[in-house]
Amino acid sequence: MGNREALLAGAQRCLSVKGYARTTARDIATASGVSLAAIGYHFGSTQALLRAALMEATNEWADELEHALTGAADADADSEADADPGARDPIERFEMTWTRLVESFTARRQLWATQFELFAQLEHDPEVRQFFADALERARFGLAAMLQGLDPDADRQAAKAAGGFHQALMSGMLVQWLADPERAPTGRDLADALRLLVAHARPESAVTPTGNAIASGQEFASIRQRQWSETELAGLPDDGHRYEILDGNLLATAPAHAEHQRVVEALLATLRAATPAGWRIGAGEGVRVPGGSLRPDLAAFGPGAVTDAGWTASGVGLVVEVETDQSRDLDRGSKAIKYARAGVPAYWRVDVGGTLFVEALVAPERYGIVAEVKPGEKFEATVPFAVTIQ
Repeated sequence: MGNREALLAGAQRCLSVKGYARTTARDIATASGVSLAAIGYHFGSTQALLRAALMEATNEWADELEHALTGAADADADSEADADPGARDPIERFEMTWTRLVESFTARRQLWATQFELFAQLEHDPEVRQFFADALERARFGLAAMLQGLDPDADRQAAKAAGGFHQALMSGMLVQWLADPERAPTGRDLADALRLLVAHARPESAVTPTGNAIASGQEFASIRQRQWSETELAGLPDDGHRYEILDGNLLATAPAHAEHQRVVEALLATLRAATPAGWRIGAGEGVRVPGGSLRPDLAAFGPGAVTDAGWTASGVGLVVEVETDQSRDLDRGSKAIKYARAGVPAYWRVDVGGTLFVEALVAPERYGIVAEVKPGEKFEATVPFAVTIQ
């Protein structure tokens, strides 16, 4: 190792132990075993050396993250070798990517703490400001390539926009994670938020009330934008659609197809066979949640459940949603959030591939996946009551 490389390595060690402001030239010389004069010869100043060391540490982190993401993507591809290559939900890929990214923060905590330490000097040090301006521009395109697979040479504007989006998320995540890693958002939280935004951005034109009927040429959940009440909901026609209220808006879901209904009926039979005294299982019954009146495919109502005008607001122990390609974002995003806020202890989702995701409240207003039960597998659930799923 030459003097230049030794200085960079020594500076990185000093940054990890003492941070930027408290590291001196003598600290670096001692850590690297190189003379003080070598700092000026190779880098011009101690500050320039520290910035170079910081950039090198950032590049090392990027290499480690890319390796982790590549390994996760390869494993994901292997697990779906017999599936449609495009079947993976883009938001699931987003969740996987950000879960790995947040995990990478732990090993490099001091790197990020040092960067934020330097941010405080932006207004007073033109060299630091220029250093960050150049580094951020490079990072935008690097993140676009790593996280989205976008080539800046092919479409510079798209790469800059996507990279800037991930960069903004990363900055905000780092602030929260450095301050409170236990309560900072996870990759799952970000994915749920994205699903919520997507759900609320859906056009309202797909399902349109026309007189006393609902005209719908497509099978997907649609949100009609205006404030609806449960009384108005009760007045809608019994035409096979499932009508719900989500944050005051009418949510209309087209009639279920045969496979969807088969899965619902199989789970209904399984749950009813295990239902203890005082409990009952309802199909398509109303569940009142904060900011919504929803009708899950199935729900388990406990002995203390109280129903008012067809809607149950308490005593709900489990809700089950069987996804379709069109309802997936709502089932994983807005609805999951609403059920969690209502305090429903267990939430089961069946994806379009038949995998059952068993979720439970892991924190106030947030679910965590307890198990993924693939077709043919067996699982012993204990919440809200003991039941064998297979």
